Amino acid sequence: MAMPISSNILPAEPTLVVNNVILAKVNGHTISVLDVMKRMDMIFHHAYPQYADSKPSKYQFYQMSWEKVLNDMVNTELILADGEDKEIKISEGEVREEVEMRFGPNTMATLDKIGITMEEAMTMVKNDMMVQRMNWFFVHSKALQGVTPNEIRKAYKEFCQKNPPVDQWNYQVITVKADDKETAAKLADKAYHTLQQNQEDPSSLFPTLKDIATLFPSVALQISPEYTVDAKDLAEAHLAALKTLTNSSVSEPIEQKSRFDTKNIFRIFYLKEHHQEDKPEFTGLSVKLRDELLDKYSANQTTTYLEKLRKYYSHGQPLLEKLPDNFQPFIVR
Repeated sequence: MAMPISSNILPAEPTLVVNNVILAKVNGHTISVLDVMKRMDMIFHHAYPQYADSKPSKYQFYQMSWEKVLNDMVNTELILADGEDKEIKISEGEVREEVEMRFGPNTMATLDKIGITMEEAMTMVKNDMMVQRMNWFFVHSKALQGVTPNEIRKAYKEFCQKNPPVDQWNYQVITVKADDKETAAKLADKAYHTLQQNQEDPSSLFPTLKDIATLFPSVALQISPEYTVDAKDLAEAHLAALKTLTNSSVSEPIEQKSRFDTKNIFRIFYLKEHHQEDKPEFTGLSVKLRDELLDKYSANQTTTYLEKLRKYYSHGQPLLEKLPDNFQPFIVR
């Protein structure tokens, strides 16, 4: 049965029509489109009070949320049935106190504005409190039992393996190469003292170094681009040279043999920055890891618990009604 609800939903003021059909049957209780809409009204009021008077916003919220809210309501009915079977009690005083907390001191005026009666609000709030209590008994308490100190330490070890400490070297290399070893050594020494005296990175001194190199015929001088390399990926010879340096300093010329020809090579290393982070301390990370494990365990326990309830209370029948593929619970005309 289609029921007109409001004539002021969109700026052009069309009418919102609710296609009120049964959406689900759970343990002898039915859930209709109107039931879902009333539930969404409460959620909308609590989550988006600043848009309480915006009918376009509320209509958009209906369209986006109704399927998820329906699924949550089905889960709620299953948990309520389990709570009733287990004789879990919530007093009327507790419910009234929670209603006042949610809707403020002018509870009746707020409920009138939302379009929900006090009885409906009391029932919804009591159901929410029951679900919270049941979730604590059968989900969160079991998750807490599963998140042991050993599990947290295991998670810490896995975190450290996946996130090794940062150890990066940002550097450049000045290479001097020549057939004559003595000439190459002189140019390398001259380049080293020039770099030391000016306290600048090699790239800015490139023209000066090139001018010096012209005084040494048949000697090649090259300046590498700026490298940023993890320690684990550095050549042993490079890492050994860099470890002797502080940030913004140069090494003395280091004699090396070319791997490709018989030329004499001298290399000067300029360390721009060494960025290193220690492995995170267990005490600082354990709270975060514990919370993540609790979320993971709670999600698994919730799935297991709801699957058990669905199997037990569905009696072999589908809980959701079969709806047409093009079904729309809310239509604007």
